[in-house]
Order: sequence, then structure tokens, then C-alpha cells
Amino acid sequence: MILFEEITEKLTPEELESAYRDLVEWNNIGILKMESIIRNIRNQYNKENNTEFPMYGMSNVILNEIAKRHYGF
Repeated sequence: MILFEEITEKLTPEELESAYRDLVEWNNIGILKMESIIRNIRNQYNKENNTEFPMYGMSNVILNEIAKRHYGF
């Protein structure tokens, strides 16, 4: 079993920024592009855990990693 935190903590600052930009675009136009890092993270998590985590929950995953890095949690 793998946790989202184990995946997101390995993202480079550039990858995390890209994920945030994808998140903003997704919120603005309602479509998450197919090549998004967010999709890659979710796919890795689902494959490792043999589950189907809902895409709408991915916003929290990305925002939590940003907050963790910014505030040092």
C-alpha cells in the first residue's frame, strides 16, 4: 500500500507547480488535461492500491503537499 504523501513528497518543485497550474486550469474550464501530473499521481495510487480514488479528491492531495512545503508541516 502506498500513501498519496509518499508520491507527492517526491515531486520536484517544478512538478508541484505544474500540478497546481493544472488544478487552476481544471477549476477554470472544468477539464483536466490528459497529460496532467495530477492524473499520473492518481493512476499510480490506484494501481499500487488496487482502488479507484475519485478524481475530485485530487485537489486536496495537491493543496496538502503545497501547504506542507510552505508551512513546514
